[in-house]
Amino acid sequence: MFTSFKLCLVILIYGFTVSVSAKTVFVNMQYILQTVKAGKKAKNVLAREFKKKKKFLEKQEKNLKKLGNDLEKKRSVLSDSIFLQKQNNLQKQILKYRESVAKSQSDIQKRERKLTLPILKNVQKLIKSLAKTNKYSVVLERQSIVWANDNLDITKKVVKAYNRKYR
Repeated sequence: MFTSFKLCLVILIYGFTVSVSAKTVFVNMQYILQTVKAGKKAKNVLAREFKKKKKFLEKQEKNLKKLGNDLEKKRSVLSDSIFLQKQNNLQKQILKYRESVAKSQSDIQKRERKLTLPILKNVQKLIKSLAKTNKYSVVLERQSIVWANDNLDITKKVVKAYNRKYR
């Protein structure tokens, strides 16, 4: 009985020592991706592409609204069958426009993933290297932490190291 008590005491002390000596830090990955030079460049590329698509879609939307307004104005002059035919045609164009909007959003998301994935992989490699060099036991993502002391945040250190390594 006394030996099992000693064993429990040793496990308790050893476990406490391990948890005290473990060095845990955190990073804000979203901030890193937006702040490193490669991330800023990717963000600018995406913004330009988004602006171009947005301009095109806004032009289409404006044309569809104009067609709808024109159709309503001509409603009293058109026969019911011609009005219904034009209305169906307009609805098909609106549906096509909505599909185009959805495709554009999907394309932008795919492009964002394509541009940020290599950056993310390099950030992860860099964090792993920093963890080994600085003997961090655990590196957590800021979003998953309820509270932590700010001196455990190595985000800016990662950004500086990334910009030095990946020019």
